[in-house]
Amino acid sequence: MDLTSYFVPAFLSTVLTVATGCSMAIVFDRLGRWVFKNNEVQARAMYFFCGLLVYSWLLLLAGMAGVVRAEWVSRLPLLFIAAAILIVIAARSFQPIDLLMQPLKMTVNNRWDRITRLAIVITTGTLFFICLAPPTDADSLDYHLGVPVDMLKQGGLFFDAGNLHFRMFGFGEMLNLPGVAAGCPQLGAFIQLLAFRYLLRVYSDPVNGKTRLDLLVLCMGIPLVLFLVSGAKHQLTGVAATCIAFHALQHRDGLLRPPYIFLFWAVLVFAIGIKYSFVISAAAIVLLLILKDGRWSYLLKVILTGFATFAVFIGPLLVYKGIRFGDPLSPLLERFKSNPDPVVLDVQQFLNSFSDSTFPFPLNLLLPSSPGNITTIIGLGALVIVLFLFRPTFGREKLVIIFYVVITALMGQRTARFFLEPLLWVAPLFFATISYNKWQKVLVTGFRLQLLLMLPVLVLSFGLFSRGLFTDKGRDDVMRSYAVGYAESRWIDSLLPPEAKIAAGIRSRSLVPRQNFPVEYLTYSVRGGRRADTLAAMLQRYQVDYFVMPDYYISTLGPAFNMPPVACKEFTMATRNPLNKTTYTLCIYKAQP
Repeated sequence: MDLTSYFVPAFLSTVLTVATGCSMAIVFDRLGRWVFKNNEVQARAMYFFCGLLVYSWLLLLAGMAGVVRAEWVSRLPLLFIAAAILIVIAARSFQPIDLLMQPLKMTVNNRWDRITRLAIVITTGTLFFICLAPPTDADSLDYHLGVPVDMLKQGGLFFDAGNLHFRMFGFGEMLNLPGVAAGCPQLGAFIQLLAFRYLLRVYSDPVNGKTRLDLLVLCMGIPLVLFLVSGAKHQLTGVAATCIAFHALQHRDGLLRPPYIFLFWAVLVFAIGIKYSFVISAAAIVLLLILKDGRWSYLLKVILTGFATFAVFIGPLLVYKGIRFGDPLSPLLERFKSNPDPVVLDVQQFLNSFSDSTFPFPLNLLLPSSPGNITTIIGLGALVIVLFLFRPTFGREKLVIIFYVVITALMGQRTARFFLEPLLWVAPLFFATISYNKWQKVLVTGFRLQLLLMLPVLVLSFGLFSRGLFTDKGRDDVMRSYAVGYAESRWIDSLLPPEAKIAAGIRSRSLVPRQNFPVEYLTYSVRGGRRADTLAAMLQRYQVDYFVMPDYYISTLGPAFNMPPVACKEFTMATRNPLNKTTYTLCIYKAQP
């Protein structure tokens, strides 16, 4: 069983994705207003993230208990849809959906503003369709969708611990689980879009006219957003959550009093449960909370609520990973073990040093190293962070931004993905005090031009990927052209017997149709000819029948793996870049007894 085993007709998958995502927003909004009795825009955005937290936590507990079954998990989207229909009938309105479309309603006074508003509308529409397209990026098709596929096969969180990237699962993978089971693996991307729309709604609420227009231009014109919103990796969901929490501190008198303290922590804890790096974000936001309110009795109450929320929702995740892998934050603490696994250490080193640009930091935040990397930058928005630090106001916020940037630069990846948060944190503060002087007008014009320059990329992506929304053939064509490992996996499935055990150098584990040797031990343990003996012992223990890898790669495994190919085929390297026409030859080798 692989990801394609759960596919339903493409058009049904698209409709089910939209219906499920919108229904989740409606249900979480109604439950939140019923429990907390608050109709403020900020509170209603927090209801959405709080609902995602509880939902993903329950699925996590089911996975740990080993009670995950496709029969009931696949029905969860239908339950949300049924509940939302009842709510809409009772209320006679689509309040949450109307709420998310509100930012587009603004007054514009000249042609340049009308052109900019049209660009925002086009961006909104293209992002909507792009996130509904079949998953194609390598990250999504690896563990973000691979963990849910494995959970459905195994009945819970019982994956092979040798799949080292699988160890980094969290709430994001749990949110992807029902979508995979129901045949709409793009549901995770659509949830990301909803999270981003909630963020824009909160940011646009206090402003109108030209200021709202330019704030939306800055946020929606970030090239990186196109990359993040179209995948099942819930980084944009976590970013939106921390932004909502940061923004709540600007209105702490209303939203950080009981019972809203829990909402604040629920949003932060949800982000932490998605990705380890959000611990730095949460620490920065808690620092801002401490700087803004020096009442120790109040802070004690807030901090204790935070610890309790963290213990309930993150505690089970840490305990489970600690018991299974000997490291609750695997692979981060591997180096402290008495006998660390060198391959795990290599993976950790790779993650820490990863870069998607040849430019040095911080230039890589501003400019792409090649046209194909345009969606890996935050662009002119990087200047907003710098200019904000020289503002005479918002002293506490500036200190927190410096704290986040320094810690992330020292401990995390120096890529645009990890510096998107400070930009979005300061964006509403920047426009709250904008006077549109000469240099500010130049910068804002730059933001608008950046959005206009992104439109051809958005429209091209829409044209390439939207074919996969409506027909099965269109979905197959899109995935063969742009989904990493899809065409290769179909070829493997057509040649090898169902019981075959393979060692495939294919990263997209959600698509591999056979029991597969952990890919990390192929790619990390043999670099430069290292640890070939360890690899040989593992392969024998796994009783691998076939090797599937590029023709040039087999020689790197050492002389013990010198074997003739059973079959070979040339493939085009599938990427989301339509200009890439790189080809390579993939071969199947029969393991020697």
